[in-house]
Amino acid sequence: MEKIWLKSYDPGVPHTMNYPEVTLQQLLEESVKRFADKTAIIFPGAFDDEYLMSYRDLAEKSNRLANALVDLGVKKGDRVALLLRNCPQFVISFYAVLKVGGIVVATNPLYSPREIEFQLNDCGAETIIVLSLFYKTVMGLKERTNLKNVVVTNIKEYLPPQSRKMFTMFVERQEGHRVRIPKVKNIHKFQDLLRRFDPTPSSVAVDPEDVAMFQYT
Repeated sequence: MEKIWLKSYDPGVPHTMNYPEVTLQQLLEESVKRFADKTAIIFPGAFDDEYLMSYRDLAEKSNRLANALVDLGVKKGDRVALLLRNCPQFVISFYAVLKVGGIVVATNPLYSPREIEFQLNDCGAETIIVLSLFYKTVMGLKERTNLKNVVVTNIKEYLPPQSRKMFTMFVERQEGHRVRIPKVKNIHKFQDLLRRFDPTPSSVAVDPEDVAMFQYT
């Protein structure tokens, strides 16, 4: 296919870039070595406040979740669906899945239940990490999919203090974010997993040529 857009490039602008033959998680590890205490994630609140996460903290949390995923039975090549909005949990989960050699399946939170069900069945995901807002939707279609593990997180978990307080008081229950998570096998709270598992880096061997993500359009 002719790349006609290259004709508009200014003289001297390269048509491609040279990228290191490493995995995305290796790039994160390199950033931790170089910028451990620098900010990796900024999650803004509603009152000009913001939650900041350093590269060190991101690496640690994603390692904890990676070890949790292994304990849940996630193996190299397994698909893990992420039904999340733009939030720190997505970034943590994204790297955690890659660290165990899994394949990230980003699921659009604007999808209808029918569309979510189709995507889960099409990719064969057995594990999903989902915002509490969509928990009931997932549980309503779980039996018609291959899902075995459901990990639930509340959007407020990484909101800055003032925004989190106001969210809890005026938004959480009204918009459906507050749900009761039963203490049953294979349904887990995101923060519980981060507390239970240590931040030791995953020992799973991952090659730069391994599939990292299925991106549906």
